[in-house]
Order: sequence, then C-alpha cells, then structure tokens
Amino acid sequence: MNQKVLAGVLIIVVLALGMFFYSTSLTGKATTSEKLKIGILEHSAGLPYFVALENKYFEQERLNENNVEYISFTSSKPLGDAIASGSVDAGIISYATIFGWEARTPGEFIGLLPAGDTLEHGTLPLLVPKDSQVNSIADLKGKKIGIAGPSVIPFVKVIIGRFFDPSQVELVNVDTTVQVQALATKNLDALLATEPHATIALESGIARVLEPSPRAKYIMNPFPAGPLMTVKLETVKQKRGKVEAAKRALERAIEFIRLNESSAREIMAKRLKLNQSIAKKAGLYVYYKQSEVTPEIKQRVQELAEVTFKANQTSKLVDTRTLFYSD
Repeated sequence: MNQKVLAGVLIIVVLALGMFFYSTSLTGKATTSEKLKIGILEHSAGLPYFVALENKYFEQERLNENNVEYISFTSSKPLGDAIASGSVDAGIISYATIFGWEARTPGEFIGLLPAGDTLEHGTLPLLVPKDSQVNSIADLKGKKIGIAGPSVIPFVKVIIGRFFDPSQVELVNVDTTVQVQALATKNLDALLATEPHATIALESGIARVLEPSPRAKYIMNPFPAGPLMTVKLETVKQKRGKVEAAKRALERAIEFIRLNESSAREIMAKRLKLNQSIAKKAGLYVYYKQSEVTPEIKQRVQELAEVTFKANQTSKLVDTRTLFYSD
C-alpha cells in the first residue's frame, strides 16, 4: 500500500471515530463500561432506591438504560463484595464494613447520604422466640444469637458487654433470606433481625421484641448505620456526573419518604412483594440528604470507628474524615 492510499485510509478511520463519539454524545448512548452500576439491596434499607425507581427520579436525572445498570442483592455481604471488587459502583454498605476497607486501603471509598437508627426508628431489632424465657439481654448469657453478617459483630459485642462478657454468647451468621425460618425452628435463642424480616417474624407469631432499637439505645442515638451510596473515589473521578445524578434522585426519594411515608411503604410492598400489613409496620431508617451531613453526624461516625477498633474488628483506628463525599 503506497503512502497516499495509507494516508487516505487513516483519515477515513479518524473521521469515522470522530463521528461515532460525536453521535454518542448527542444521543446519550454509552458503552457498558461507562454505565453507573448500582446495587439495589432488596430489603427495607433500600427504600429510597425503590421510590426513586418507581417515581422515575433516576430517569428524570437523565440516568436511563444507556448509562445506568441496576443489580439486585438479597443481602448486604455480596453487595459489599461487589463494590469492593469493582463489579458494582454504588450501593448501601454498613460503616463497619467501610471501616475495614479503609483500614486496609485508606482513601479508596467515600459515602453519600448517611442512614441510621434512632430510638424511635429501629431497623435491627433484637428478637426472641415468642415463648422464650429470655426477658432481658442479661438472660442471653450462654445463648446463641443470630446476626446478619460479620459487620454486626462489633456492635453486638458492645451491646452484650453492657450486661456480661461478650465471649459468653455464640454468634451465628444467618443469611437475611432465612432469618425467619431460623428463629421459627428455635435453633437460635435471639436474633438481630433485618427489616422487613423482623416484622414478618412478629406478625406471624414466631417472635417477640426484646429490644426494638438496641444500637441506638446501647451505643449511640442516632446510630449511623451506613451511607445510602458507597462508591470508590476512582468511580467518582470517572463518573462524577452520574454519581451526582444518582445522589439527586435519591435525595428526591428521601424527601418523598418524609412527606408521603404511607405511599413510600406501598412502593416497598410492591417491590418486595410484601403484604401491606407488613410494609406498614416495618422499621425504616432515618435518611439524611447530603446538605444535612452536619459536623455532629461526622463526629458520630468517628466515634463508631473507635467502637469498631476497640472491638478488634479493624487493624487500626480509622480517620473517618476522608469518608465523606463533598460536592
């Protein structure tokens, strides 16, 4: 091939590539690698996501099928693993899990839109079988307590430690999908149950509440459970516009939940295929918009990092100041 022909071919290739990228920018189409991959946790903690999807807030923020992908998870552990590996860009993760990541690889993750428990709004109640002779946490010495993953361990230790040595209980990991069955078969003496599974166990007559909001009561109130969106810093750099759009959509969902809680619960019932009676009673997190992240909230997260470190769940004390997203 002579030089003139080669030059002509190169010009054609360059022009074709230029037209492709120009067309992509006009149509809004994006390749799979450019999509923001959002993990949806399929229990009550995911309510803002359910509302944003149902009310088309993501679409109104120009996140459509061309630039966003939603991936469902039934429990938080695999969602956390997916975010850590990079196969998912954003999702709900507990602060305890984030602290572990931060201790190993500082500065890699940040969080948006904190969520938490209060004394009035507990999302991880401590349940016992309905006919149990256990009437207080002190009665759990020598018993089995079910937990939904290792991220709960440091907080269980603090709560139990208010009554006796935490080494005197057996902690059993129970996947959220089988929590109700585990309590029904009486293989457990108590269970820190996620919602809506806690309400299902109560409404079916399997369980009763020992403590409605133990994290808020025995650790701190409000208790900072984790961000509604946890993302890698690298993701923010590469997909900041999409991260901002998702944040705005979720903030609109938070506002909707505050103003229309009954409607939001109907959306949750539809999404999770729940009876309306369960959806009406399930405990809900308190969610904060990004503008509502006060110095007090940040200080509570730092105090929680200290709790986690003292419980030997992180290799070092994490400085949480870098974990907060800034616009």
